[in-house]
Amino acid sequence: MTVTNQPGWLPATFPVQLVEVTMGDRSGYTVRLRVPEADGWLDPVFASSAGRLPLMPRPEHATAFALTGPAHDLRAVPGWAELAAWMTRGHLPLLDENRYDLGIPPVNLEMDPEHWLPDLIVKAGVLANELMVALDMEEIFPYLGAGSPLDHLHDVLRRAGDGPRRSHVAEWRRLDRGLMASSWQTVTDMIEARLIRHG
Repeated sequence: MTVTNQPGWLPATFPVQLVEVTMGDRSGYTVRLRVPEADGWLDPVFASSAGRLPLMPRPEHATAFALTGPAHDLRAVPGWAELAAWMTRGHLPLLDENRYDLGIPPVNLEMDPEHWLPDLIVKAGVLANELMVALDMEEIFPYLGAGSPLDHLHDVLRRAGDGPRRSHVAEWRRLDRGLMASSWQTVTDMIEARLIRHG
């Protein structure tokens, strides 16, 4: 692997990513690696263990935990030792694309669709799906898995592209907003129960 960047920092393309997870008024940090599979999908792996994900109070603490903490799922990934060696030589950047707020969807979906934030809802859905897979959360699948109400919601929101038009908002108003908001709240509660907050 060849890594080139400004001194002290690993490049934005480095495979291991810092991830910020916000729920309500609290944020925590972890690291994620998306491992390519034979079928072309990327399998998300976090510094988790036994279906629980530690969240650290600061980004540098998340990196330190991944490097020196107890056994976690990243250690079983082929090539992890080499990646970890690079992480001891430079800091992982925290990119805006890796900041997720899981508290936004259940609150936002209770509002009139004209005030929805589709990009942030879909983005939160990406992380929730990854955690469902990485933490083996079968209990979330009926709410978030393929064919579920929230899966349909996210597909509908993605169709809005860069900005919703009146036709999109009209379509959103036909959705069961109460069901969507309560389903998302259930998902966030289930994820919250799998998080271990430090600090």
